[in-house]
Amino acid sequence: MLQRIQTVWLLLALACLIAFIALPFGALTISADGVEAVGQLFAYDFIGLIIPAALAVILSLIAIFAYGNLGFQKSCVLLSIAMTLVSIGITVYILCDRATEGTISWTWCGAFTLGALLFEILALAGINHDIKLLRSYDRLR
Repeated sequence: MLQRIQTVWLLLALACLIAFIALPFGALTISADGVEAVGQLFAYDFIGLIIPAALAVILSLIAIFAYGNLGFQKSCVLLSIAMTLVSIGITVYILCDRATEGTISWTWCGAFTLGALLFEILALAGINHDIKLLRSYDRLR
């Protein structure tokens, strides 16, 4: 059923991941000859970042509609958590990379991946609760 609590958590995780992809997660400031240029860092500008972020979005979307098969839904959420962790790692690497010229600053939009991770973990807890509940019903039969 779509009204289970893990669906709400997955929708919130999906919204956070889409916001992370659409909004800048950092800014790059380059100063040369007294002229300062500022560029925004978007997830879709980095192929190594957009792939795991997009996979996390797709897996979360699949998990929302896989409510009839809790095992498959749990697998999708676990893979989505893994892709979100990869996205967080790549984002931190990009923002802490010292090889780039200029100054990289963080923006609050980078925290959307942390929110997505939290919501995915809550969805996983809801799925595990449903699995335990169904097993207890099977024992009663």
